[in-house]
Amino acid sequence: MTLAAHATVEADDCYRCGYALHGIADDQPCPECGLLARRSRRVTDDLHRTRPRWLRRITLGTALIFLGVVLIGSFPLIASQLERGLQSWVSLRLSRALRELLPLLILSPMSIATLMLLKGTWLLTSREGYAPADDADRWRRRALRALATVATVGIIGANFGMHVRANGIVIGFRANAALDVLQVICAISIIPFPLLLFARLRSLARRVRSAHLAEHCAIVGAGMSATLLMFVAVGRISNHAEQLGLNRDWLSRSTIGLALVVGLIVMMALFAIWSVYLLVRFAFAFRRAARALRREWHGDDRSVAPPPQAAT
Repeated sequence: MTLAAHATVEADDCYRCGYALHGIADDQPCPECGLLARRSRRVTDDLHRTRPRWLRRITLGTALIFLGVVLIGSFPLIASQLERGLQSWVSLRLSRALRELLPLLILSPMSIATLMLLKGTWLLTSREGYAPADDADRWRRRALRALATVATVGIIGANFGMHVRANGIVIGFRANAALDVLQVICAISIIPFPLLLFARLRSLARRVRSAHLAEHCAIVGAGMSATLLMFVAVGRISNHAEQLGLNRDWLSRSTIGLALVVGLIVMMALFAIWSVYLLVRFAFAFRRAARALRREWHGDDRSVAPPPQAAT
């Protein structure tokens, strides 16, 4: 059953300017902006009936998430080069006093990628302005924003902690404990993030009647979250191997440990590539839909004078 089955067919306000459309027929323009009233009245929850501005917003959000995922995925290969270039570029533009505070800015590729994910998530989960859809996925949008915010704070805190420890800076027991807690919270928040992210995209795919994309989103979301959970679990087991009666180097020396690590790396690579593919597909699909809808709105805009007809 579609969302529109529970919705009022006629909208109260114009989608473009917010003017009250009570009593105005579908084929009549909005008195305020000239857009035909039918553009603000939905008999279906299909995305081709929504606002172009909102489609452009979620297009940008999907693109930022894609860039963040790619940057995080390539982090082990380009981290040192990017960080040196970034630190040098920023240092040249800061006064001598501020250069001493540069490490506190946590300027690193991982931090930038995390901020891209955060901004992209907030854009992708923005309100559509269509009450049935906004009400149906409110909890998912809020949960995604909360997880993205917590993960961002945790990753930036972890980067700061690594910088402090690598440079031998003493920050006190409580500060170290706080950084450790941030890392744990970050790990916990990252695990369900892909599941909720692709559940959000799956709900959008279903609204364009694409069962194929919706199925892919369900598989990738569940698979990526399960892989992250296994990574965290293996890491915790490795850190407490002796307490659990295992060899200290069981991951690198035992056949089971090596097979487990290789299997997790393969799974992570598979789902990462699959995720990137889906994000690119959604970004281009949203962009095309926004352009098409904008052209349709332009055709139904009675405030725009029609082009003069050629004399016969």
